[in-house]
Amino acid sequence: MRLQDDGMTNTYSVVGETTKTMITIMVNKFFLANREKQLKSVKNDKISKESSVKMDSGFCDMLSKENIEYDPAVVEKSEKETISIGIDSGLCIDESSIELVDDQNESNKQTKNDQQWKLYFKQNENGDTQLHLAIMHGFIKVSKWLIDICEDSKCLDIRNDDGQSALHLAVMTNQCEIVKYMLMKNANVELLDINGNNAVHLACYGGKLDCLKILASSVLLPKMLDTINYDGLACIHIATIANHLNILRFIVKRSINVNITDYKSGYTALHFAVALNRANLMECLLDKVDPNIESYAGKLAFEVGYDYDEDEEDDEISDDLVKSINEIQLPNNTAIVC
Repeated sequence: MRLQDDGMTNTYSVVGETTKTMITIMVNKFFLANREKQLKSVKNDKISKESSVKMDSGFCDMLSKENIEYDPAVVEKSEKETISIGIDSGLCIDESSIELVDDQNESNKQTKNDQQWKLYFKQNENGDTQLHLAIMHGFIKVSKWLIDICEDSKCLDIRNDDGQSALHLAVMTNQCEIVKYMLMKNANVELLDINGNNAVHLACYGGKLDCLKILASSVLLPKMLDTINYDGLACIHIATIANHLNILRFIVKRSINVNITDYKSGYTALHFAVALNRANLMECLLDKVDPNIESYAGKLAFEVGYDYDEDEEDDEISDDLVKSINEIQLPNNTAIVC
């Protein structure tokens, strides 16, 4: 029995030792595995920390629960700014930038508009603008539209090769509506053509009494009436030579100096009326003009006629006086009503 018992005991002893060894090996493997995991975890943490240090802007170190005071308004504002920046294209960041872009667009549009209206006031080969042509052909609506779009009154005063402005042409064609409209837009009444005639002179040449009345309401008329043109004639001389009784009566009532003499011969208007044998004009002038004024040749008004024979009178007058009247060539326009 003891032998048997000893055998069993030895057997159990061997089995126990084997089991112990296996358990020891398994425990060692378990600890080794855990150790490896711990080392890997430490390594990963180290790598993660290094990465966070490289990507950090420098502000992260300051962020901690102790340093941050929670403010809902600040957080909400920050979130809004973040969203705004996130959807922004980068072209217009704030309102000032948007206003700047709008101003630039408006400026470009304004420049384009400036260039467009100025095109109508470019001069052709005769120096005429579109406004000159519209007035000469009696296109009243077109003329008024061109005057309206003109942003610089100096463009209304552009003169063609004959020195005629748009206002000159409006007076010559008796377009009272255009004359009035141009005066409202500050057109220059004192501009002279190549013969030294202003708008008042031209009204007297053409017998345009209605235009003359409109001009009289906008200018210092007495001064304009006594202005001498390049032929040495004032308005009272022009009306007498052109035989416009209604214009002459208008001038006599408003002129400061009805005794003004022309610069070439020293004639008064009465001298011209007598020389041209115009009784109706002489009657208008007798009570106004001094008959005792002598010409440069030393002759009184009623002595002038003695220099001409009846057959030669017209030729002499034509050579000396009528040449000073400029014949205005304009298109026939019966549609113009004053």
